Amino acid sequence: MEHSNCIFCDATRTELPTGLKICDLQYSRLFLFREQLYPGRCLLVSKHHAEELYDLSPAEQTGFLSDFAKVAQTLKSLFHADKINTLSLGDGIGHLHIHIVPKCKTDPDWGKMFRLFENAHFLTEQEYEQRIHLIKHALDLYSESFENDNRDKNILH
Repeated sequence: MEHSNCIFCDATRTELPTGLKICDLQYSRLFLFREQLYPGRCLLVSKHHAEELYDLSPAEQTGFLSDFAKVAQTLKSLFHADKINTLSLGDGIGHLHIHIVPKCKTDPDWGKMFRLFENAHFLTEQEYEQRIHLIKHALDLYSESFENDNRDKNILH
């Protein structure tokens, strides 16, 4: 169910005040967070308007979490992160979304929560385009690899 006043419900939206659209996944939309103090920081937004994960159907919950795992694993590998930090607030925008933040042990705030809105590290338009392309390409490779793994498992059984 879409809500006309919800910025996350518009499927045609390519830009948010805080991010640029990377791609649509099966149950979510992925945005690159404009503030890139943590390279690869993204926002994963449910395609269905729900305030909480438990407001989704069981199939949508599983699908959304599967999308999340795919993105988190891809970002960790792509940006050589030591840890993926996640955060789901929703009291500012009542639509299920998760901040996905690759962090490295060399980060100045390792061992602490990532800085939510630092407003310190913005990219040029060309750098945003390159990073979006890099993430989208890595997600495509992840999907191909996953499909091949499943095909191999089916052959063996």
